[in-house]
Amino acid sequence: EQLNNTYDPAIYDQYLLNVDFAPADKFNFYTQIVADPWSWVGTTGEQIQQSDIGGEFIRYNLKYFGAFNSAINENYRTNTGDSVGLPIIKVHDGHTTQQVVHGFFDFNQPTNGIPFTIPELDVDYEFRPIRKFWMDYNEDQWHARVFALADQTQALTTDDPLELSNHRDYWQQSPWLYQYVPVQYFTDGSIKRGYYSDSLSFLARDSEGNRLVLLRGASVEADLGSTYLAATFASPYTPWDEKYFAGDNVPGAVRLKHQATNRLMVGGVYTFRSGLIDNGMADVGQVLGVDAKYQINEFTDMKAEMATSRREKEIKTNDFIITDTEGYAYRAIVDSKFDHKGDGETKLHLSFTQMDQHFEPLLSRYTNTRDDHFWGKNLTFMEYSPELEYFRIGDGIDANRMTVRFNWKEKIFRDSFFNLFDVRNVHKASNYAYKETVIRDEATYKISKKWTAKGMFRWHGMPKTTRNVEPFIANFYVADVVDPEFQNLEIREDLNADRFTYAGGLQYQINKQWTAEGIIQLTNDIPDFPRGLLNSTFRNANDRVDSLLIDHITNFLYGQGHLGAVPPYEYFTVTRERLIYKPEDRLTVTIHAAQNGYKYAGGIDDNINHQGLSIAYEYNEKLSLFVDGSHLNVIDLPKLIATNYTEHDFRDHYNFYASADYRLNSHQLFRAEYGVLGLGADTPQVSVYSTTGISFPTIDTEHLLRVSLTGEF
Repeated sequence: EQLNNTYDPAIYDQYLLNVDFAPADKFNFYTQIVADPWSWVGTTGEQIQQSDIGGEFIRYNLKYFGAFNSAINENYRTNTGDSVGLPIIKVHDGHTTQQVVHGFFDFNQPTNGIPFTIPELDVDYEFRPIRKFWMDYNEDQWHARVFALADQTQALTTDDPLELSNHRDYWQQSPWLYQYVPVQYFTDGSIKRGYYSDSLSFLARDSEGNRLVLLRGASVEADLGSTYLAATFASPYTPWDEKYFAGDNVPGAVRLKHQATNRLMVGGVYTFRSGLIDNGMADVGQVLGVDAKYQINEFTDMKAEMATSRREKEIKTNDFIITDTEGYAYRAIVDSKFDHKGDGETKLHLSFTQMDQHFEPLLSRYTNTRDDHFWGKNLTFMEYSPELEYFRIGDGIDANRMTVRFNWKEKIFRDSFFNLFDVRNVHKASNYAYKETVIRDEATYKISKKWTAKGMFRWHGMPKTTRNVEPFIANFYVADVVDPEFQNLEIREDLNADRFTYAGGLQYQINKQWTAEGIIQLTNDIPDFPRGLLNSTFRNANDRVDSLLIDHITNFLYGQGHLGAVPPYEYFTVTRERLIYKPEDRLTVTIHAAQNGYKYAGGIDDNINHQGLSIAYEYNEKLSLFVDGSHLNVIDLPKLIATNYTEHDFRDHYNFYASADYRLNSHQLFRAEYGVLGLGADTPQVSVYSTTGISFPTIDTEHLLRVSLTGEF
């Protein structure tokens, strides 16, 4: 409420009970019962609220979450098509607090949007401690599972070349958890088509990242020697669903594979998703794919798949609104691997992928895997989870895209030299218009036992700019919109939007105690953060599809010129240094620093302008200590916006963090912490998603003392 990041999701009580029970040889029951703040939920029930000046109304249902002791923030549409954002609303003594909110698009008022007074409302609480509950039946060649409640790991992930079920980024929730939002009608005659929303499944997660939108359904898996079958049918269940048997959509998938010969495998995938209104189908999407894998020789495999999708929307409406679309997708892959007899190996990948504009695999999401990750554009000597390497470089694949990709990995000189070359070329599938070309080459050379060198070149080629259209911003997601464009009135026509990065680094292990690292990058690749924060929307009420007036929300970026984010982009230099002193195995002292020529860079990684000192000390097998003190120089972005981009206030900030871990035994850990520091590979709390050495979720010291006891009891 004071606009300071003082919320710490790791402060809570939790009681967790796992019950694994096998009453017979072939039957098994599993239950997970959790009592914590996320187990307490509630709703106010559906409400209708008129605006303070009349003429407009919204229908809403506030959703209480015990972890926040508040009703969550959501967006609702009015009868006129305006959008009203409800903030997090505090709950006191069983009822919400009164709020005044305003419409976003301000159709009828030259002021600050039409006001709505949200009154105090009673919350109907419910305690939901069961997170998992299922029954297994096991045979030698097959097993089945019926799950009354289960997490997203029960969604079927298919291994076909197009990955038609459960394809997503590593940090994302499964598309199986999305909710169906029915068609909405507005007073100007326009409609907002029904779509599958990821908002609740993104928000509903505990501090450990566990998704709290659950699945209810059944699965079966059979391995019959040369034939493999897997199928899952489920329905998402949010913490605020009032009726267990009344879901809003049902997804399902079937995967079949058959080893026809020693070299040939043939298979198929079928997926479907049905959006429901009052238990009747309102939206049906189906995908059918056939694929094959052929081993050409001991070094080379070839895979291919062809798929078709069909989606019927607004089935329960009149014939004028009902739509029926079909689309196709194709993918062919050649993979080769050559061993150099102990002197390294060669891996080659060549693929062609095309997804039509109307191809809709509703159980997979490709938007966040088509582009390179922000942390994948930088050199680093840090080691991160090998599982993340698959996601680091984008593959260019998404709806309305035709992509050719070539990837070459080479290890030679007894693994002392490694080179990665990757190129992808993307065109629009609808009209073959040029979309992008991304070329990168990364090399790592172990010069000697002490010296390691790294180098990288990356080029992101783009077509010449179109007036008022943002050329590129990664991972912006607009629900149910294929390949959206974002307006930016600061973009002029025929500008060069290409981005280049040149980087090099050296690591020198001076001796057993001292290691020095330095990396320098010259680039004009302006990061998406924080410039992506300067975005908003407007409603274009003139868009028509086949003479049907479609409600269309257009995203736009603003203020980009003041952040240096208008092409042609200017080059800037980023240098990073680390000096590591390790006099013994128990003690590590690290001096880390970065100088970033892009003054607006944020603290999401270690490229932010800073100087810091970290000390990690393992006193004995039970006690370990960690301290970090850093000085940061960051622009006050809210002030920049509030002053109409006239005041560039680059303030100095100081962040101090300390922690002490005491291991009671192999299963229990006591931790005391002061302050806040990000989850990075060089910090005490390292997660499987740690991709940078250090990050700063807070840039000033948070005067917060936290003690915790975790483990199995």
